[in-house]
Amino acid sequence: MKHARYVVRRFLPFFPGRAGDRRRTRHRPGIALALARAGADVAVADLDPQVAEETAAAIRSLGRRSLALGVDVSDGDSVRAMVERVATEFGRLDVAVNNAG
Repeated sequence: MKHARYVVRRFLPFFPGRAGDRRRTRHRPGIALALARAGADVAVADLDPQVAEETAAAIRSLGRRSLALGVDVSDGDSVRAMVERVATEFGRLDVAVNNAG
C-alpha cells in the first residue's frame, strides 16, 4: 500500500489480547508489531500483564512508544479503566484492534 505508512502514523492503535481461559488462547503480537514497524505507537493489553509487557518491550525496541496493560476484556470496568489509561498516557486512542479469544 503506497499510503499505509502515512495512515499508520496518524493513528494510535490499541490491542486487547487474550480473554477467558489462558490455556486455550495465546497472545499473537503480529499485528501490533507490524503497525509499530510502520511507525505507530501501540498500547497492548492482555489477560496476563507479563505477556502484554513482552510485546510492548518488542515494540519499544523498534523505537516506538508502547504501553502494556493487564486487562480482562470480559469485565466492563476493566475495559473502561484500560481505555482511560491509554487516553491519559498517549493523549488519544484512534483505533482498537479487538483480537481476544
